[in-house]
Amino acid sequence: MDCKCISYNQPQPWQSEPERVLEAPEWAVSGGSKQTICVDACIADAVQALWNAHIWTYGSCCGHGDPTKRTVIVDRADRDKASDMLDRVDATIRVGAWELIFDGASNKEGE
Repeated sequence: MDCKCISYNQPQPWQSEPERVLEAPEWAVSGGSKQTICVDACIADAVQALWNAHIWTYGSCCGHGDPTKRTVIVDRADRDKASDMLDRVDATIRVGAWELIFDGASNKEGE
């Protein structure tokens, strides 16, 4: 893999490939407004494939030269579906998942 994607937070002199701007799918945008999302160029097609399959990504990174860090973050409920899809589209991308866990503490005032 020869990734030259520019890192927005740790740019290096050898990075020359700008991010790609993808339009978020209608089902993922509230209020009918158009939203665009910047995605590392070398994984943009894989992210678009996930969106086409109605799998939202909460974040992604191509690893910027480190293939062990190529990752997309999806909802926990979509983790297996995303992994299966990426096995066909780009098996070098790992899948991470968000999970909301409540600790049982009360959020009520006065408790």
